[in-house]
Amino acid sequence: MWKPARRRRAGGPQRVRALAGALPQRPIAIHEADLELWVDVVGGQKSGAFLDLRALRRWVAGRPLQGKRVLNLFSYTGALGVAARAAGAAEVWNVDSSAPALAFGERHHGGPGVRWIEAGIFDWLPGLDPDQRFDLVLVDPPLMTSRRSEVPRALAAYRRLYAQVADRVAPGGRLVACCCTSRIGMDQLRAAVDAGLGPGFHFGERLPPEPDHPVRFPESDYLKVIVYSAARGKP
Repeated sequence: MWKPARRRRAGGPQRVRALAGALPQRPIAIHEADLELWVDVVGGQKSGAFLDLRALRRWVAGRPLQGKRVLNLFSYTGALGVAARAAGAAEVWNVDSSAPALAFGERHHGGPGVRWIEAGIFDWLPGLDPDQRFDLVLVDPPLMTSRRSEVPRALAAYRRLYAQVADRVAPGGRLVACCCTSRIGMDQLRAAVDAGLGPGFHFGERLPPEPDHPVRFPESDYLKVIVYSAARGKP
């Protein structure tokens, strides 16, 4: 087992230390049900696999995506794209600002129909061809803020983001909105996403947290994963 030895405010050591056994010094493959994911345990973010998103990967892998198009924003190494391909998606676009993460993903999670795009999401979306629409859009932005005073700014960013994303969802398609900012509550998140998307979308469900990420106090309910559906008559 391992964990980052970090004390952010105190400026403590940043190295990863082993609690037992030895740390793998090269990427390794792990398995979630039928998915094979490659992770960099030492150098990757959150164990290299974002284990708190297992429920979302299961959800994506269980969708009827045969022949569908998927847009995976803030994709990191494309693990959600792996789930989409397992569900039969014909085309997956993984978009992220990190060139190393995309290179790792292309090396280990690539395949037919998978595209890797290095870009800042807020700059890239407005320039996307208006005819490019996707049956499933996954939006998993990084932590927006850890300070209560910056929550209004973060919510404004969410509204702007989903206003840009709305036109990328095909009629009858689905959008998954993720939030890992503990200072933003569920009601605040939904209000921001609703305002950004506008008419033509309706809320479907919230995916529950994994058993090893129990919610015992308000701030521990940091990860919120919510699903919206676009109307079939959406213009």
